[in-house]
Amino acid sequence: MSALKFYLDGDVWPEVAVQLRRVGIDAVPLQELGRQGASDISHLAAALAMNQVLCTHDQDYLRLAGAGATHAGIANIAQARASTSRWVTGL
Repeated sequence: MSALKFYLDGDVWPEVAVQLRRVGIDAVPLQELGRQGASDISHLAAALAMNQVLCTHDQDYLRLAGAGATHAGIANIAQARASTSRWVTGL
C-alpha cells in the first residue's frame, strides 16, 4: 500500500504542507501548482489524477462527493476549529 499524499486547497495554509514535508509526508498546496482560481470540481479532478487526498475547509467538496464526484479522498476540518497543528496532527 502506498503512503497517503495530500493536495491542500486554497483555504488550507501552505504552512501545513511545509510541516508535513518536514516529517516526510507528501503534501502540496495548490499555490505551488499554479491552480489558484480553479473550480472545486477541477481541484478534485487534479487531486485524483495525482492520487492525493484533497484537504479543505470548504463544505462544497463534501456536497460534490455526496453527489457522486470521483475523488481520491477528502479531509475536512471546519475553518473555525482549524489550525496548522490540528491539520498536521490530523493528517
